Amino acid sequence: MSEYSGSYNVREAQKEDTFAIQKVYQLADESLFDTAFFSNYQRIQNSFNAPDQLWMVLEHGGQIVGFAWCFVDRSQRIAKISRLLVSFEDRKEKREKTRAFLKLLIDYIGTLSCGIDILWANSRPLDQDQNLPAELGFKVLGIFPNGKEEDHTLVTALIAYFYDKTLEKDRINDNPIHPSLKNLYNIARDECELPEVSISPLDNPPEISLDSPKRLELIKAKSFVEHRFDRLKRRNFLSTTFYPFHRPNTLITNPEQSIELFVRVFPAQKMATVVAERIELDVDPIKVYQQVCRILKDESYNYIEVINDAGDVWGCEYLMKAGFVPCCYFPSLKKHNNRRRDYVVLARSYEHFVYPKLELDPIYINYLVQYHQLASELHQILSPVQSKHGMKIKKPVERTSVHTDSFGSL
Repeated sequence: MSEYSGSYNVREAQKEDTFAIQKVYQLADESLFDTAFFSNYQRIQNSFNAPDQLWMVLEHGGQIVGFAWCFVDRSQRIAKISRLLVSFEDRKEKREKTRAFLKLLIDYIGTLSCGIDILWANSRPLDQDQNLPAELGFKVLGIFPNGKEEDHTLVTALIAYFYDKTLEKDRINDNPIHPSLKNLYNIARDECELPEVSISPLDNPPEISLDSPKRLELIKAKSFVEHRFDRLKRRNFLSTTFYPFHRPNTLITNPEQSIELFVRVFPAQKMATVVAERIELDVDPIKVYQQVCRILKDESYNYIEVINDAGDVWGCEYLMKAGFVPCCYFPSLKKHNNRRRDYVVLARSYEHFVYPKLELDPIYINYLVQYHQLASELHQILSPVQSKHGMKIKKPVERTSVHTDSFGSL
C-alpha cells in the first residue's frame, strides 16, 4: 500500500475491492455509457490481471470512496486515466475527493518503475470544477467536438500532465508543421509554454495516385480483426500503428485485402477511431479515407477520429482534404528513440452542433473557436446552431473568467 499524508490514501485495487468499485460506479451522478462492463463482476476482476491496466482505489475513513481505471504503456512511458469516479453528497465534497484522488494518483503513477513521462485523460469541464486540472498541473491540449455519447451539448477536452520536464528536455521541437495547424499549435503553445514553431510551405507535394479504391467493405469480427492486426504488426506490414490504448475490433478492406484499415468502433457513443492502416495499392489516400468515412457514417458512427504525427505535413494535408479537422495538439506524445514527437488529433463529426448557455474557461472556448473556424475554412462546414441560450464568442480570448451567452457565427 502507498500511504500519503492527510485523510485520504490511494493503493492498487485488489480483487476483493470489486464490489466496492461497483458501488462507487452505481452511486456516481453521471451519464455513463460503460454500464455493461461495470455491472459484470468477473470482467472487472479479469482486467486486474491485464499487464497494460492499473486499478487504483481512494480510501477515506477506512472506506473505499473512489476508484481510477488507468491504462499504462511502459514502452512509450505514457498512461491514461480511463475512468475516475468518487462517491459524494454534494459538489463541494466531489471536488475535495476528486482533487485529493488526482493529486495522489499523479504522485503514485510518477513512481512506477517504468518511468512515466505523460499522464492524460479526457475531461468534461462542465461536469466538474474546470479549473481543477490546471490547479494540479494538467494542460488543456484541445477539445473533441461532440465526441461524447449522444448529448450534442457536451464539451469534452483532452488534458495531460507532463512529468519531469518532459516538454523541455525530451521533445523534438524542430519539425515544421502544416500551415492549418498554426492556430491550434499557438493555443497549445501558450498553455504548455512551448517555443515557436516553423510552418512548412506546401510546395513540392509527393506524387500520389489519383485512382479511386475499389469498393471497400466493413467486417465486424473482433477476434479475427485482432488476430489479423497483431500478425501484420509483428511482421511490420502496417504503415501506421500508433494509437495508444486502442485495439481494433473492425476492419475496412477490399476483396483482395490490399487495402486494410483497422478501426475501433464504440457503438454506445456512435464514434470510431482509425487505429492502423495497410495500403499496398497505388491509390489516392484522400479517396480512401473519404470512403472509410462514408462507410462508418452509414453504420451510424457520427464521429470519426484519427491521430497523425504533427511533423507529417502531407499526411495531415491528405486527412484534412478527406474531411478531418484538427482539434487537439499533443506535444511529446510518442517516444522516438530517446526523444518524443508531437501528434495531432483530427476529427470528422457529422453531428449537429448545439451548445447551451455556458460559463466556460476561455481555454476551451479558444479551442472550440479555432476548430469551427478551421472546419469552415477547410470544408465550408456551418457554424454551431444559433439558439437563444447558446454561446457567442467571435474571437479567441484571454485566459481569465468569462461567461458565454450565445455561440454565434465564428
